[in-house]
Amino acid sequence: MKKIILLSLLLLSTLAVAKPQYPGFYVGGDIGTTRLSFDDLSGSDSAVSFGAYGGYNVNEWFGIEGHLYGTTDYSDVNGENINAGVFSVTPTFTLNFNDMFSGYLKGGISYIDISFEQDTAYWGTYTNDLTGIGYVLGAGVDAAVSEHIVIRLAYEFTSGDLEFDNNYYYYDRNYQTNLSQFSLGVHYLF
Repeated sequence: MKKIILLSLLLLSTLAVAKPQYPGFYVGGDIGTTRLSFDDLSGSDSAVSFGAYGGYNVNEWFGIEGHLYGTTDYSDVNGENINAGVFSVTPTFTLNFNDMFSGYLKGGISYIDISFEQDTAYWGTYTNDLTGIGYVLGAGVDAAVSEHIVIRLAYEFTSGDLEFDNNYYYYDRNYQTNLSQFSLGVHYLF
């Protein structure tokens, strides 16, 4: 998979005619894989994620970006279906390497929602959510394939101290939750 992405980026370098970032609005979507882990519990699991992002570049090196993504079901643990959703807002710092490639770093705040659903023989189906505010750090590489179309390869780490919305089934405590997302996205520069 990594070789295919790298080869695609190299082939696209012959098509680029514009800088990967310039002032203005942009909007796009991404698909990736996201790993979920809890500091208090052993192990972690991964799922496919789908997202949308967009923002405004104030100039060629600074912008503000919003990113929303959700995951498919993580593996069932004791019959539970687990999904995650994250919304983040970050300042973004970009360095244009040449007329095709740029790299960026970002960091900001995020809202995290981990949903649990379980079918039980005695109580039926119950649902609960771990929610809270956390932080997000990210880095990536953008490749301009035309004046308005940019391909993005990205990594984001999101962490937060979350608590259950309904503590009827769970102890009243917080869970340190981490999500790591690798994604491939495409966005349009207006």
